[in-house]
Amino acid sequence: MLKTGWDKLAEGERQPQLPLQLEAPQLQLQQWLRVLPGKRYVAKALLNDSLVLVKLFLGGRAQKKVEAEIAGSQALAERNLPTPELLASGVSGNRGWVVYQWLDQAITLQQLAGISVEGLSSKHQRCPESVLQVAELIARMHDGGLIQQDLHPGNFIFASGQWWVVDAADVVLSAEAEAKKQNLAVFLAQIPPVWVSDVLNKLESSESDHDDVVAMAHKWRAWRALDLARKSLRDCTLFQVNQTVRGFSSGWRDGVAIPSDWDTLLEQGERLKDGGSATVGLIEYGQQKLVLKRYNLKNWRHWLKRFWRPTRAWHSWFVGHRLRVLGVPTPKPLVMAEERFGPLRGRGFLLSQQAPGDDILVACKDAESTRAVAADIAAMLKIFIREKISHGDFKGTNLLWDGQLHLIDLDAVQWHRDHGKWRKAFGKDISRLLRNWPEGSEQHRVMSEMIKELHF
Repeated sequence: MLKTGWDKLAEGERQPQLPLQLEAPQLQLQQWLRVLPGKRYVAKALLNDSLVLVKLFLGGRAQKKVEAEIAGSQALAERNLPTPELLASGVSGNRGWVVYQWLDQAITLQQLAGISVEGLSSKHQRCPESVLQVAELIARMHDGGLIQQDLHPGNFIFASGQWWVVDAADVVLSAEAEAKKQNLAVFLAQIPPVWVSDVLNKLESSESDHDDVVAMAHKWRAWRALDLARKSLRDCTLFQVNQTVRGFSSGWRDGVAIPSDWDTLLEQGERLKDGGSATVGLIEYGQQKLVLKRYNLKNWRHWLKRFWRPTRAWHSWFVGHRLRVLGVPTPKPLVMAEERFGPLRGRGFLLSQQAPGDDILVACKDAESTRAVAADIAAMLKIFIREKISHGDFKGTNLLWDGQLHLIDLDAVQWHRDHGKWRKAFGKDISRLLRNWPEGSEQHRVMSEMIKELHF
């Protein structure tokens, strides 16, 4: 029996072959924009020789999805909020579709402002005008009694000289002030923390509203941090995960390829550390200078202590993603792997971006340079205090500086539920930081003054 285009979508491939012809509606799919295999597909398509954007839904909820798209689109249009025109829609059994106006040369806020999935940006130190404009559009939605439940920078696109709201299915009615604050906080949790004050000042929020929204944004950012870390351990849109009896690996789906021979890569690189428990090298891979860390097993006794729990590579991979979303400056983890024999774990491997700069023992030359470093350490420690985090090995060689701070060696990072245990662990971090310099030195004095101002 000849398979239809819908049949091929139902097979659940991550990237079904294009072009693909659909019979109802009469569409030729040309480019995938978003794929949730076997459930939802968003594509650039041709309808009667005209470019359109189409959303396709499969499964028992197809009709509800289409109805939500229609309701959200109508709600936005009725309030004169810019959203692509809904051209056609339909449902046939467990298949549904909506067809929207295509916007030429459209670019998302995520792309324009360079916002990563972690809520970071390498393009702008200060909040760009594009983010402020979208914040004003969100405020207009709130004034119209609407909130977008899946609020993120990818759902606002710039085309034809203005910003447009897309993903209408998640636009719902809400007149509650608290819901609107929460909705704005969700947006703020997905942009660099240093931009938050600029956005709230632009919206002229009151001091109490400002504090409320910032507190909400902190909670949402913490939730997003844990959510991304968990996603990094399963096969999904963002991460490619491979698991067999002999091993486990995970890497960014749009990142460097997962290496097949970790040991050879390490041997070919420049050795940075050759300790018994870990070997670290600077390697050339994927046309980049990257840091590869292999977590060794010193002997069979060491293996017996560790085989039943995640490797330190797994732990560093998990907490690295989590810290970056929170705004803690640490190199981006790219790929992680564990050797396994069934459920038993062996060595671990972690491939990360290289942190630039010198360690703070070199960077803190005098009082002026130490004050600059201390200001960045203070900003990081405030996040540690808010989230009850301890590093576990807070020595100077794990803090690098090139005009900005970079935290490395995440093997012992912990989140604490018990406040007393956190204070004890955090106190050890502070003591270890101060032991980098002799008492009476300018560096020790500046760092001590910085720590007193934290009031933890």
